[in-house]
Amino acid sequence: MINQQITCLGNKINIRSLKESDDKIFATWKDLDEEKSYFPNKNFLSEIKNKNWIRKKINDKNGIYFMIFDSKNKSDVGITILENIDKKRLIASWGIYIAKKKYMKKDFVFEASNIVLNYAFKSLGLKKINGCSLANNIQGRNFHKSLGFVEEAIFNNQIIIDDHYVDLIWITLNFENFLNSESNTKYFS
Repeated sequence: MINQQITCLGNKINIRSLKESDDKIFATWKDLDEEKSYFPNKNFLSEIKNKNWIRKKINDKNGIYFMIFDSKNKSDVGITILENIDKKRLIASWGIYIAKKKYMKKDFVFEASNIVLNYAFKSLGLKKINGCSLANNIQGRNFHKSLGFVEEAIFNNQIIIDDHYVDLIWITLNFENFLNSESNTKYFS
């Protein structure tokens, strides 16, 4: 990871850099079947449960991987990432995974996202963040838009879900759009 020890504190959530011992937390996470169709990588949960995944990410020189915790009861909530960080072009890829249904509320997800995106722009000096969303994930697409992301490209028929192809939408966020977003205004003003 680019920075080994990072901790950011919020009102409802805290985030900190991934640790090797987090594999014990990942092992307790169960599949949220109804949510699987909203993620381009349907194998994400089984990938992160592999101890080699954590070791690889901790040693990734171009990524930062964060655990998300409930700030009040210290319960694990999920994971958020900045990866493929390009220090020359000042861009990175971002994603978030909430592991427990009770934390899939706007306040938790928006706060975690805002803290990480704020860190990416202000502390790392990045100029652009990218990600992707499935075309059929209307709630996720609206979530990204409220963070300030813009849908830049559609890749037709990229992912197979339930034996049907789904389009993949490439999203990007620049610092100005983030600062002016509905979500950032709520959490950082």
